[in-house]
Amino acid sequence: ATITINITHKGNSRFHYVNRVVVTANGQEVARWDFSSGNRPEGENFSREIKLQIQTDTEIVAEANCNLHGSAGPARVTIKIESEKS
Repeated sequence: ATITINITHKGNSRFHYVNRVVVTANGQEVARWDFSSGNRPEGENFSREIKLQIQTDTEIVAEANCNLHGSAGPARVTIKIESEKS
C-alpha cells in the first residue's frame, strides 16, 4: 500500500518550522523525517509517501512536530483487510 502523509503548518523559517514527522504502523515506527533550521521541509505544507506491505488490519498513526509549539496531535487511520470468501 502507498500511504501519503500531508503536513500543514503555519511557518517555515529558520526560527519556526516542522522539525519531525513520525509514522507508525500498529505501534512500530515505519518512517521518520527529521528537519533542522538549516534543513527545513520544502514549504509550510508538504507531503511524504511511504510504501508498506499490509497483510492484516493496520492502524497508521502520523504525527508532525513544530520546533516552537510541539504537536497538534496525531492523525490516525485504520486500513482494514477484507478476507476473500470462497
